[in-house]
Amino acid sequence: MKTTYIFATIAVLLLMIISFRSDNKFQFLRAFFIFIIGLILSTINFILLFLVSDMLIRDVKSVSLGSLFLLMGIFVVISGIMIYLFMRLVSRLGHFSPTVLTILEYYIQWSLIYMTVYQVLFSNATSIHTFTKFIRVGNFLDPNILTILVLPSFISIWIATILFKKHIKAI
Repeated sequence: MKTTYIFATIAVLLLMIISFRSDNKFQFLRAFFIFIIGLILSTINFILLFLVSDMLIRDVKSVSLGSLFLLMGIFVVISGIMIYLFMRLVSRLGHFSPTVLTILEYYIQWSLIYMTVYQVLFSNATSIHTFTKFIRVGNFLDPNILTILVLPSFISIWIATILFKKHIKAI
């Protein structure tokens, strides 16, 4: 059995115990569902926008790529507007509570931080043994090690804060 499965099971059980003891049991699940739907829609938007961009570059001789960084930023704004319009349409069917939207924002922010950790971890350390070797040697000032150690700690503190705010009904 992999350690991933063991710790995932522990995390799910703990979250279930915490969630089902609160008044609004399914807010975290609702926010996660909206997060997944938004992620799917956004991915589809980016694929379609890149396909349209590629068709314009290939079919119209006077059109060139330009700045990929700027193009991606524009795609982010267009996709955000499209998802916003979709959310407005869906909100006619049901209400998005401010708490669920706040939790959704947290999921997005946690995912962004975790993606940074993931990128640093897998671009610099091929296994957990390599990572622990860096720590034993004392390379704590290495920016990659700091990123791998500190950013997950930020997420952990953030999760604890959100759970506590939910417990005291501050969100």
